[in-house]
Amino acid sequence: MSSCAIQILTSSHPLGAQAGRLIRAGVPRQQVAIIYDVGLSTLHRKFPASKLA
Repeated sequence: MSSCAIQILTSSHPLGAQAGRLIRAGVPRQQVAIIYDVGLSTLHRKFPASKLA
């Protein structure tokens, strides 16, 4: 994964905030990973389930 993808998934980046909103809205993490071209492990690291509840 590129460092650009990691930077996008930070909460301060608008796309990162959008990824978090998609996950909280119930969109499967696998689908969000495909949209943002990142791995599932990255989404779990950046948006842990314990913080989304």
